[in-house]
Amino acid sequence: MCSHRYEKNTMKEVLYEVLFREQRITVEEIEKFFIPFGQSGYLSPRLKFEIMLFILEKEYGKSYMFIEGKEDYCTVTGEDVEDVYLQWIEEGRLYLSEDEKKEFFVQRLMDRLGAGVLEVLQRIAPDGIMLGELCPILHEWERIEERVAVCFNGMIIRLPFLEIESKEELIRIIRYVVSKENKGELTMMEPMLDFVREDGTCMTAIRPPEGRDWGIRILFGALRKDGMRW
Repeated sequence: MCSHRYEKNTMKEVLYEVLFREQRITVEEIEKFFIPFGQSGYLSPRLKFEIMLFILEKEYGKSYMFIEGKEDYCTVTGEDVEDVYLQWIEEGRLYLSEDEKKEFFVQRLMDRLGAGVLEVLQRIAPDGIMLGELCPILHEWERIEERVAVCFNGMIIRLPFLEIESKEELIRIIRYVVSKENKGELTMMEPMLDFVREDGTCMTAIRPPEGRDWGIRILFGALRKDGMRW
């Protein structure tokens, strides 16, 4: 785990060097062509969500999603994100310095180069992540791109605004994660992989014909907080 973090931090440093010292990209260019930080109407719910997570990590060192309620599951929508973002604007919590805007831009690029939306989920999910078919509360009529959820205190929390851009992107994410664990590829001969990392994290990945579609489930630790297995 430490070596993986070291590798990512090193890549971020290299990317930062290339973009801002060699190519001399400016914050003005980032805001004009990529992320209009000062124009909330042009930011997607996902971008607003990631900006808020970035600020939380700066303030507290770690971001978690805490959801109150007694429902078996719930959904956090893009409208929910918009409401919180507007509240943060009123409270003056959305300020980012030029260096922080550069850092956020590099982090977004790293997410896209790595496991995409999974990188974002790993920063907010205290218990686990589900992408694709292994999300048990999702309905058949939903698109595969929308099947994103996190686990929290035995609850399943859907995050449809973090949709995966395409089925091909979901497949790429699953292959990326599996290959990082040196478990090989999902094939027709073995369309399901179920294994445990050294830190106790349980991982399950499937593809047809084992499942109707592709999917991955990552549970941080083999046991739930109440001592029961998932």
